[in-house]
Amino acid sequence: YSSNDDARPGYATDANADNVLFSSSFDITPAMIGHQFALVSRYSDSHNVNNYGHYTDYWFNNGPRVDNQNQAWLDNFAVQGNKIVASGWNANEMSAAYPHHFLILFDRTKNREVARQIVTDQNSSDVARVYGNIYNAAKSRFSATFNVTPQMMGDSFVLVSRYSDSSNVNNYGNYSDYWFNNNQVNLANKQAAWLDNATVNPNNSTVTFSGWHAADASAVLPYHYAILFDRTANREVARQEVATTNSNDVARVHGDIANANKSRFSVTFHVTPAMIGHQLVLVSRYTDNEQSGEGNRVDNWFNNNVVDLNAQQAYLDTFTENGNTVHAAGWHVADASVTQPHHFLILWDA
Repeated sequence: YSSNDDARPGYATDANADNVLFSSSFDITPAMIGHQFALVSRYSDSHNVNNYGHYTDYWFNNGPRVDNQNQAWLDNFAVQGNKIVASGWNANEMSAAYPHHFLILFDRTKNREVARQIVTDQNSSDVARVYGNIYNAAKSRFSATFNVTPQMMGDSFVLVSRYSDSSNVNNYGNYSDYWFNNNQVNLANKQAAWLDNATVNPNNSTVTFSGWHAADASAVLPYHYAILFDRTANREVARQEVATTNSNDVARVHGDIANANKSRFSVTFHVTPAMIGHQLVLVSRYTDNEQSGEGNRVDNWFNNNVVDLNAQQAYLDTFTENGNTVHAAGWHVADASVTQPHHFLILWDA
């Protein structure tokens, strides 16, 4: 209590008129949210807080209501490269009792949480001008960045703002949420590809492929591999890490795919004798493993562009006896010549 000279003129005959002022604060608990309160001023002949004894009360019935207001807005929620960035604000009356603020990235496609982080709220005087009656309106802004993983590709995500009475990221305790269900991020999983050329080079025993492969997953699978697959033997025979180059022509048609503007490639493989007589196809792969090309990955198989090393054609223009000689003239093309470059003509006694 403290003295109050202002009270004496009107209430000078009251016993304690010169010592009547009071001031006190009460902590808001979760159970109080949404309730209307009155203040009771009580004089008692007992100092025992558990047994008032005889007492006299005065009820101040015009007390405040602790409203359960929860207002929020998402300024930004978008994919930037291999990240999802979020910023906005959440003014929540429950933050008075739940002071720890979490942001949760929720996968709506798989119906599960995929990431969470605790954030420090920033000043938000603009929010306070509109929602000044909410406890934390003046400090309700947040921002966060989440990593995109390969497992998230093709899914849809929403953000959850959570105030909790626990700072433990593994145990939320009691909490109050705001779901930004009207703001959704879709991680597309589109891809498109084309093989411009597949050429066997007999002069140096190689096969060269050139084309392009655009894939949304390249945002999180940044390493590009080209794999030569032997369809006849049903096994891989060679692979190389291959850099992609600018492809503005692809971007004009497939601009909605992440790396459409840098998706061109060209690769050359050495043809070995074991490949002769076999059919080969190219696989274009984006992966998160630079060392081996395995790990998480997305592939495009160019099955419509088969290099057939079992092909040969020939024609005999002339095969005649002339006196004491036999004359032969014609042509013979064969894929085998790639690794078998020496040409013989054999006269066979049939």
